[in-house]
Amino acid sequence: MLLTRNTAIIGIYNHTKGGMTSSIVDIKLVAAAATQLAAEAVITCHNHPSGELRPSEADQQLARNLKKALDVLDISLLDNIILTKNSFTSF
Repeated sequence: MLLTRNTAIIGIYNHTKGGMTSSIVDIKLVAAAATQLAAEAVITCHNHPSGELRPSEADQQLARNLKKALDVLDISLLDNIILTKNSFTSF
């Protein structure tokens, strides 16, 4: 989700549709979508078909790398949400 400074949603960027075990995220494309709409903040969201709510090491590394890239552009990464069939978590 791409948001204003007041956290109003100004866009939803559906970056990728992954497989059952992984998905490739290009940070440059996420950052480009955010800058195109002059977003002040970003919230990421993805599912875990396995039902596991705990973020994987790949999830955590992606979040760190995305935060670094967005920080350079003065865009805040507010949250990372993982969805399962029965629940969700935020990290």
